[in-house]
Amino acid sequence: MVLTPKFWNDKRRVENYLNLKPAINPIESSLLHQATPNSVISTTLNDLSNWARLSSLWPLLYGTSCCFIEFASLIGSRFDFDRYGLVPRSSPRQADLLITPPT
Repeated sequence: MVLTPKFWNDKRRVENYLNLKPAINPIESSLLHQATPNSVISTTLNDLSNWARLSSLWPLLYGTSCCFIEFASLIGSRFDFDRYGLVPRSSPRQADLLITPPT
């Protein structure tokens, strides 16, 4: 609410404006009061990165024929690899999984 100079002379409106309190989001306020004592994990950065690599696949799509087009669509936005934790690789050396479609 913005008071223009026209309404500054109206005492009732000015008092209402000064007594306004900000609204609190009920979702945020409930999260502030929750106690989560068991949510801290202590580890090293190396162990964390190894855990992340073990939990996600790095596939290599290798196509030799026309059936590869169907597998190549997995990289697109309709079947998004990133949502499932898959990271497409361009080299077999970096890949955890080799996908070779039949002909």
